[in-house]
Amino acid sequence: MIFLAIFVAFWAGYLARIVQQIIHNQHDIYQEEKIELAYTKRLCRLTDQMNRSLHLNVALLEEKKQLQQRLRELQDQHERTLAALN
Repeated sequence: MIFLAIFVAFWAGYLARIVQQIIHNQHDIYQEEKIELAYTKRLCRLTDQMNRSLHLNVALLEEKKQLQQRLRELQDQHERTLAALN
């Protein structure tokens, strides 16, 4: 009878340890998923920021191109004016 009680206690402890380990592993998995979600959100924010930055850079390059074209036109006009005055 004592042997049976010890045997049952051993297996109950063993099963409790297994359940405890499973719960611990599930908690670790949950924490990993939580961290991964946080990194994914951060990556999305950084990607959005980079996308906005690229769009702004393209807009600035277009504006620079237009300003350079306007400068060339004004320089040509200035040269023609100087030539007409001479």
